[in-house]
Amino acid sequence: MPTRAIVFDLDDTLYRIRRFTIAGYAATSAVIAAASGRSRRDVFCRLQGLYRQGRATFAYQELCAELGLPAPLAAEWLARHRAHRRRLRLPRTSAVALDQLRRARWRIGLLTNGLPQIQQAKVRALDLESRMDVIVCADEFVPGGKPAPEVFTRTLDALGVPPDRAVMVGDHPENDIAGARRLGMRTIRVLRPAFPTVAAAEDADALVEDLAPVPAIAGRLLGGPA
Repeated sequence: MPTRAIVFDLDDTLYRIRRFTIAGYAATSAVIAAASGRSRRDVFCRLQGLYRQGRATFAYQELCAELGLPAPLAAEWLARHRAHRRRLRLPRTSAVALDQLRRARWRIGLLTNGLPQIQQAKVRALDLESRMDVIVCADEFVPGGKPAPEVFTRTLDALGVPPDRAVMVGDHPENDIAGARRLGMRTIRVLRPAFPTVAAAEDADALVEDLAPVPAIAGRLLGGPA
């Protein structure tokens, strides 16, 4: 059978990014508490609240303003958040799926958006380097990364397969799914609350709750055994 490949997104696909974010809040809460006179628990709960409200991007800026602290402190907290020692674990369903794909001789790639140094640290923390044939941090090549076609093409070239012999697995309807479909890749979308509805004609070839069924589905999408 001709070589076939599968490409995974990282955040909220191979693992839940909430774990990374909450761990970062835990790492910064003590510093913020010392600067503000609030308890560490209060600070941590407030950061969690901002995250649940969908305001994680500017959580430190908002908290800094609420506490009446100098604005530059927010940048310091964010830097500490990004640099904290990560305690991440690959979910069992993800680990099993990757093992099954490796046994079935799939070529396996990772294509992720985000600050390269942060994404690379996550890759190391999740011990993904030994599981992947190719790892591409998209922002190293194109500002904003996916869904730019260049980053998909670079990943597929490194894997040695054409688009019609590859499956993209991700959670983001535009960055992961639409970007891959434009090149002719087959697609599997991992359902996440942030993206509740997508028009059927624009959605992935298959929808999953986690990665457990991905090896079998990917095999069917390319017209061969799992």
